[in-house]
Amino acid sequence: MNLKILDTGYCQSLEKVAIKGGRLKKIQFPSIVALIKHPKHGLILFDTGYSNRLFEASKKFPARLYSIILPPVQSSIYSVVDQLNDIGIKAEEVQYIIVSHFHADHTCGLKDFPNARLICSSSAYNHLLSLKNSFEAVKEAILLDLIPDDLENKVWLIDADDSIKQTQDQHLGVLYDIFGDNSILINDLPGHLTGQIGAIINTNNEQYFLIADACWLSDSFKKNILPSSLAKLIISDFDAFKQTLNKIHLFHKANVLTHIIPTHCRKTVKHHVLETQNL
Repeated sequence: MNLKILDTGYCQSLEKVAIKGGRLKKIQFPSIVALIKHPKHGLILFDTGYSNRLFEASKKFPARLYSIILPPVQSSIYSVVDQLNDIGIKAEEVQYIIVSHFHADHTCGLKDFPNARLICSSSAYNHLLSLKNSFEAVKEAILLDLIPDDLENKVWLIDADDSIKQTQDQHLGVLYDIFGDNSILINDLPGHLTGQIGAIINTNNEQYFLIADACWLSDSFKKNILPSSLAKLIISDFDAFKQTLNKIHLFHKANVLTHIIPTHCRKTVKHHVLETQNL
């Protein structure tokens, strides 16, 4: 099994918001996607990152608030569907998408993959359904126009499927072995948004832990440094966020060879876009 990291573009914000003690300087926060090739289950994505669909979905109020508050740099956007097309992979070939959470910068490409089954947690799915209108959704950084109309027919709620084998990690807790072969292990990473999940990917040679927005910079999990208080504005449950970050920190100390990849860390992305295996 192989894994490749794809960079779909970036937004900019102050480093000191993402991590206590950070600089009062704007830095790039990329939105990455992982492309996984499973020998039996085919092509799998972890999230779908940015695409120009974001600008279409945020043209009107209240969705426009999203593009005003935290807009990506449009010239940086290189959507995952275009990147796959450039390497000869058709959108119809993608069999699964692991949706870490439903924030707009992780879901812009969901409608681009018609055959993909969407893997998420029950709490993330139910939270999405509980949003009564676009204004409620935008307050949660979710753009409903990015969500497939046939979501109900596409979702695979991994924690509600009794057929999925569960294992236990001493630091992370329950892991869902979705294919029963130890290749992809899903785990809960609560705090940033209701129902957020991550994925441990065991490739032919390496282990990767995709942690989505459990933190934004690699120094956070390495040194167990929380974001600033300002970040509470985009964190649904700060106590849970703190506990999740501590779990990942302890996992990192016990598994130093595992590549832990936050979705938005430029330093991590620069290394892994170059180093991850070609499919």
